[in-house]
Amino acid sequence: MTNERLVSPHFPYLPIRVYAPHINYEGNALIDTGFAGSVVLPSSYLPDNVPPARRTRWILADGSRVSAPIYRGSVAVGGFPPLPFQTTITILGDEPIIGVQVIRHFSVILDHGQRVIVEP
Repeated sequence: MTNERLVSPHFPYLPIRVYAPHINYEGNALIDTGFAGSVVLPSSYLPDNVPPARRTRWILADGSRVSAPIYRGSVAVGGFPPLPFQTTITILGDEPIIGVQVIRHFSVILDHGQRVIVEP
């Protein structure tokens, strides 16, 4: 176990890296504890001519239901190594989001609306 920690002053966002066939994203993602999935990337990251692993239905915060493509890949938070398993990447909307399936692998402190502290 390492004593390293990540401090993000861009509250409530964390820097992430996402890798999947024909999908590469490196940037900030909104922490959404109400999102039961792993990662959402904007529709602009939908790869051309690469079929999704599957499609799934989501119920959005406003109660509407949508169907979205799911890809399999890896995700890393900040400078930490990628999670040691494949994760799902949903292509939907216009903002990168990191959900409970990823953040539950870390200790996450939302520090008074000023910063996010993450420890492995």
